[in-house]
Amino acid sequence: MSTTNIWYVDSTMILELRNLTDGITGDPVTTATVTATLLDSTGAQVSGITWPISLVHVAEGTYRGAAPYQVQVTDKGKYTARIFATIAGVQRRWDIPVLGKIDTK
Repeated sequence: MSTTNIWYVDSTMILELRNLTDGITGDPVTTATVTATLLDSTGAQVSGITWPISLVHVAEGTYRGAAPYQVQVTDKGKYTARIFATIAGVQRRWDIPVLGKIDTK
């Protein structure tokens, strides 16, 4: 079953990649270059900021970055967070479904 993540409209959002490990040794990867871009339903970059944003290593195999509130998402808009991790010329890509939402709490 797939999970859709929420991106709150007009809000700074924290993106996190967890458990990045070496495919051979299983050891946590701590020196990767990790970036993220938010794409709209047509595959175009969402406006409001310059993409990609960098995610920095914060713990064993965990990378985190902040996307500022200026990212132009809309309520009920469907997006894709595209994340790349690269180390020593080896690259991995993830496409994560995202739904725009107004926080009413």
